[in-house]
Amino acid sequence: MSDIRLLRTIGWIEWVSFILLLFVAMPLKYIWDMPLGVQIVGPIHGVLFMAFVAYLGKVAITRSWRTALISKCVAGSLTPLGPFLYEQELKQMKPLEEI
Repeated sequence: MSDIRLLRTIGWIEWVSFILLLFVAMPLKYIWDMPLGVQIVGPIHGVLFMAFVAYLGKVAITRSWRTALISKCVAGSLTPLGPFLYEQELKQMKPLEEI
C-alpha cells in the first residue's frame, strides 16, 4: 500500500470515528444520560486522530509538502467535513515508487 493510500485510509477511519463520536456517542451522553458511548468511542477516536497526525507528519516530511496542504489535512481532521477537504488533492498524487 502506498503512503498516500494509507494516509487516506487512516483519514477516512478517523473521520468515521469522529462522526460516531459527534452524532451518536455525544447525544447518547448528553440527551439520554448514557456516557458509555463516549467512554468507548472517545479514546478510539483519540488514538486514530494521533495516528493520522503522526502519519501525516511522516508523509509531509518524506514528500516535502507545502504548509497549505498540511494545514488542509489537519483542518480536515478537526471538522465534520473530514477527508472531503483534502481527498481530491491526495487522490491525484502518485505513489513514491512512481516519482
